[in-house]
Amino acid sequence: MKIELEIDSIKQKLFDRLKPSGWDVFFKHYIFSSDFTNTLERLYKMTISDIRFTPPLKDLFAAFEECPYDQLKLVIVGQDPYPGLGVADGIALVVVRLANYSQVLNICLMRLIRLFMVVQLCVLMST
Repeated sequence: MKIELEIDSIKQKLFDRLKPSGWDVFFKHYIFSSDFTNTLERLYKMTISDIRFTPPLKDLFAAFEECPYDQLKLVIVGQDPYPGLGVADGIALVVVRLANYSQVLNICLMRLIRLFMVVQLCVLMST
């Protein structure tokens, strides 16, 4: 499987998708940086080596596309709440493509409860 890498085109498409939500201004410097180019090149090498990653590149900034900058109230960063490859969609705690949500929801609920307990502990320790 040969995939042609058009880094400038990929960067521009990702950037353009952020414009309607207002996040383009905040991500412009990073998206057009050499650091992001290096990241895209690493992901490309993984793809041609048949090493998969998730979410797909097109969904990398999905959370920012869905939530306009001027309406942001809370940020939740998730890590590994997905039961397998191909179900992550770029938005923490959401799995649009998964038919059975119960497994992911249980994992997310347990992690949120654990996070709440840690926050409560930190508040108690700081008083």
